[in-house]
Amino acid sequence: MSVAFCIGFLFGKLRRFSVVLFGFAILSIVWLIILAIGHFSHHLMTPCYVSEAPYANSGFHGRVLILVPHQDDEINLMGGVLEPLAKICDVWVVYSTNGTAKGKCVRPQEACNALGKYGVKRQNIIFLGFDQSPVDGKTRHMYNFPPDEVVVSEYGRKETWVPNGFLCHSLHQAYTQANYEGDIESIIKELKPDFVFVTGYDGHSDHRALVLSTMKALSRVLKDNPSYHPSVYTGFAYSGAWRQSPDFYESINIGSTARQGASQMKEVNCYLWEERLRLPVGEGSVTRTLSGNLTAEAFKEHYSQRKSIPRIAERICNGDRVFWWHPSHNLALFAHVTCNGEKVESLNDCLLYDSENVADFKRKPFDHGWRPEGGKGMLTFTWDTPVVIREIHLFDHPDENNQIKALQIKLSNGQIVRVPALPRYGNRYVVDTMCNEPIDGFSITIEDSTGAGCGLSEVEAYSSTPSSALRIAKFQDSEGNFMYDYITREDGNLQFSLYTWNCTSDDIHVQIRETTTSTVELKKAGGSYCLSVPAGESCVLELLCNNCVMDAVKVSNPPYYVRIWYRFVQEMDHYVESISRHN
Repeated sequence: MSVAFCIGFLFGKLRRFSVVLFGFAILSIVWLIILAIGHFSHHLMTPCYVSEAPYANSGFHGRVLILVPHQDDEINLMGGVLEPLAKICDVWVVYSTNGTAKGKCVRPQEACNALGKYGVKRQNIIFLGFDQSPVDGKTRHMYNFPPDEVVVSEYGRKETWVPNGFLCHSLHQAYTQANYEGDIESIIKELKPDFVFVTGYDGHSDHRALVLSTMKALSRVLKDNPSYHPSVYTGFAYSGAWRQSPDFYESINIGSTARQGASQMKEVNCYLWEERLRLPVGEGSVTRTLSGNLTAEAFKEHYSQRKSIPRIAERICNGDRVFWWHPSHNLALFAHVTCNGEKVESLNDCLLYDSENVADFKRKPFDHGWRPEGGKGMLTFTWDTPVVIREIHLFDHPDENNQIKALQIKLSNGQIVRVPALPRYGNRYVVDTMCNEPIDGFSITIEDSTGAGCGLSEVEAYSSTPSSALRIAKFQDSEGNFMYDYITREDGNLQFSLYTWNCTSDDIHVQIRETTTSTVELKKAGGSYCLSVPAGESCVLELLCNNCVMDAVKVSNPPYYVRIWYRFVQEMDHYVESISRHN
C-alpha cells in the first residue's frame, strides 16, 4: 500500500514536472521566434545601404552656424541634416530664447541631449538667454520696440538669463532689440561661419524676429568685412515641419518634404518652391519605421514637448530638408543709394522683407524697401571705386496688387537697359547688363506700374553670376522623393531623375556599379532614366559629377512576402505610435 502510494506520488510529481518542462520549452521556442522575427524585422526595416557621398563631395566645409529661436527648432529646421554635417563640419547651434520661462527651465538640457544624438559638441551650443515671446501682452514683440527700449517680458524679466551650467553668450544684458541684434552680430563676427542656417519668417513671432534680426546683423558684418562671404540659407520650421503632412508611413520608401499650396511660399511670397535647395538626410534618419529613426529619437529628448512628439515625428521625418539661398557677394551693400538726393537705406542690406509688427499674423511682411510717392522717382547707386556690375537682381513689391510693368536702368557709362514687367510677389528678376568694364554706378527709373504701393523691396548687384558654395546631386523617383536603399514596384520597373544644385547635366554620368544579375537594364529617356530590376534582385546606382561620386543608391525588387512584412511592421509601428500619441 505504501509502495503503491509512493509510486503514484512520484509519478504525479514527474507528470507535473514534465508539464512545467514542456511549458518552459514552448515559451523558450516562442521567445526565440520573437527574437528571430525582431532581428529579421530590424534587418529589413533598417536600410542596409545609405551612401555618404552626397555630403562627402558637396562642398560643405569649415564651420556651420545654425540659429534657431526655441529648443526643438534645431530638429524642425535641420532634422536629419545635422548628422552628416556634424561628421564633416564644426557645427555650432545658437538658441535666441530659453524656450520657456515658467518654473524650472528644462529645455536647454533637452536641446543638448537631442544635439548630442546628432554628434554636436556640448561646447558648441549657445543660449542668448531671452524669454520666449511675444512679450507685450501678446500684441507686440521686442523686435518692433525702439532699439534701446528695455522690454519687460510677460514673466517679469528684464535681463537675459540661462539655467546654471549652460553657456550664455552675454550674461545679464537688458531685454532690448539692440542687444538682441548685437548678440547675433558678435557671434557671427567671432565664429566667422562658412555656412549660416536660420529659421525663416514662420508662423511664430520669435521665428520672424530671429530671421529679420539675423539679416540686419549680417548686413553690418558683411559691410564691415568686404572679403567675408558666407553661404546663408533660411528654412521654414512650420510649413517645412510642423504643418507638413503626416506622411511617414505612406510608402515603404521615405518621402521628401511635400509642397504646400501655391508655387510661392505662403509665409513670404518672394520664395519660390522651385528655387529651394534640398539637402539629403543622413543614414540614421533613413528608416522605414519611426522606431530607431535618429530624428524621431532626437525629438523625443524634448520631453517637455511630449504631447507633440508622436504627432510631429510623422511630419518632420522626411527624406530631405528644404532651404532658400541668400547670396552674400552683393556689391550693392557697399553702394551709396539715393532717391532724388535723399538717402535710401533699405535697398542695400540683406533684407528682402520686413514687418512693423511680427506678432500680427494677419499682416504680411511687406514693410520694407523703396516706395516712391506716386510711383515716380529715380534711384541712384554709386560706388567710391568703380566696380564691374554684370548682373542686377531686382525684387518687386511682394504684394500682388502692386507691380512694376516697366523700368529703365542707366549705367554710368551711358548704356541703357530696358526691363519689362517684374514678376509678381517680389520674386527675383535677373538683369544681365552685358557690361564687363568698371562703372561708377547706375540709376533705376520706374516707367510704368500698377498699384498704389509699387516699388522695389531690394536691389542686388553682382560682378558675375552668383554661385553657391554647395554642389548637390541626388537620385529622385518619379514623384520627386529622394532615393535611399530604394524598393521598386512589384514589376521591378523604376523611372527616376536627378536633382542637381550647382551641377550641370553635361558633367553628370549615371552607371550601375553593382548588380546581383546581368539582366538589370538601365536606359536614359530624355531627362529621366528607366531601370528594370528582376524579382528578387538588386543593384547599386552611382551618380558621378566630374568623376566625383555624388550619390550611390541600392535599388531592390524584393519578393512579395518581404513587401508584406515591410507593411506589416510599419502598420504595427504606426499603431504603437498612435497609442503613445493619446497617452
